[in-house]
Amino acid sequence: MRNLYHSLLRLSLANEIKVSIAFSPQCLSYGASASPLKKRKLSSLSVPSLGGHQFSPVPSSTFSFAPLASPPEVPELPTPPPPPPLSPEVPAMPPVSYMVPPPSPPPCSASPGAEEGPKTALWCVAKPAVPSEKLQEAIDFACGEGADCEEIQPNGRCYFPDNVVAHASYAFNSYWQKWKHNGGTCGFDGTALLIDSDPSFLECHFELS
Repeated sequence: MRNLYHSLLRLSLANEIKVSIAFSPQCLSYGASASPLKKRKLSSLSVPSLGGHQFSPVPSSTFSFAPLASPPEVPELPTPPPPPPLSPEVPAMPPVSYMVPPPSPPPCSASPGAEEGPKTALWCVAKPAVPSEKLQEAIDFACGEGADCEEIQPNGRCYFPDNVVAHASYAFNSYWQKWKHNGGTCGFDGTALLIDSDPSFLECHFELS
């Protein structure tokens, strides 16, 4: 209030503006008279003009020094939980390598022409039940394709016994032994067969190759 009073004195307004708020006389030691405790509205104060400027009156309000209410307490925020402990780093496993065994070599194959073991001796002879006419046709074919037919002639060592079956057997065997390694067969249109016993007799020798 002293500051307000000094300000009015500097502006020569102390006699025009009356301050009537209740204070002790010692507060206003510059001759202002004490007034009873009252509350006055600021609108009741006379507002002079200063330097030709007219101040607008303060709206109706009550000037009070009552302490303001304390602001509401702000609730404290909950403390966030501490972060979980970091798990220890697991060392990376080294890459696993697998050894692939080398491919095994192919089994050894026998060279061409190598004998795999003892072979059974076979001879090609005529079937006894085949008609004579058909056997004679087969004899003519075998003799014409390279069979040794000299031995079944009248002066040959295989002429006897003098029959178609014996002569056909010798001619069939001579042909097959000569051509069996080149694809020759013991067929003769179903008139011949293979046997594993040597049909040679006396001076008549059946070839074996």
